[in-house]
Amino acid sequence: MSDYWIPITICISISLIAIARLWLEHKNKAEIQTTIRKALDNGEHLSIEVLDKIGVVNHSHTIDLRRAITLLALGIAVITAGSLLNILNVAFAIAAFPITLAIAFLLLWKINQNEEKARNNQ
Repeated sequence: MSDYWIPITICISISLIAIARLWLEHKNKAEIQTTIRKALDNGEHLSIEVLDKIGVVNHSHTIDLRRAITLLALGIAVITAGSLLNILNVAFAIAAFPITLAIAFLLLWKINQNEEKARNNQ
């Protein structure tokens, strides 16, 4: 077997995990929309507290930080696996993408944090 099967398997596994996560998020959001629609059809009033409890109101700064940490850990894991398997060049090539995304999410988190502080000071 070729040495390229290991990075190919890693990429396929990561892709399957990402697709499964996106599908489950979509399913969850569809269920929330159905619940809200039924409540509104029954004439119930939905307050901010209720919407916050069921997860409709998302705080992007915490989500950005979580994604950044997850992607950074993924990049470090790929580099570690590559060094253990003596394919460090391939590992760096694969890990560059999640690490770059992690840096972008960290920047977004910092920008959102600064904007929120500015809104609170006004």
